[in-house]
Amino acid sequence: MILVNVSAAKNVPGRKTDVNDAQWLQRRHAFGLLRASFRPVHDISVLRSYLRQRERLTEYRAAHIQHMQKALMQMNVQLHHAVSDITGVTGLSIVRAIVSGEPDPSVLIQYRDVRCKKTPEVLQQALTGNWQPEHLFALEQSVAFFLFLPGKDP
Repeated sequence: MILVNVSAAKNVPGRKTDVNDAQWLQRRHAFGLLRASFRPVHDISVLRSYLRQRERLTEYRAAHIQHMQKALMQMNVQLHHAVSDITGVTGLSIVRAIVSGEPDPSVLIQYRDVRCKKTPEVLQQALTGNWQPEHLFALEQSVAFFLFLPGKDP
């Protein structure tokens, strides 16, 4: 018995029954006209399953980064102009401070990493925004989901 790809085993159009299909496939198999589908060994199958799950979680993580950026944009906080990656050291530190309830840009710039290329003045201007509770709630949820999912954390 072999596993056959359906596209290679298609029957000609016409009257079909399960019995006729089974007999037709049996004849093709007897003459060696059917190719077996590739079925990886168990270890490779397990590895592929893990890789698919990792890829799915990476996609979820990217979606939550976009949700964080959207919430910041709705609050008119232009953090993406001041840092290249909001999930980097500076960006995530500032976002965590915002979520914990710190709205003052002069306090938020203290979370700036020394390697950040933007000046504190530019960062302070980018962090001046409109702090609405519904946007803070959305940001808080996105940050929580982002941090929950596995990946690179600063």
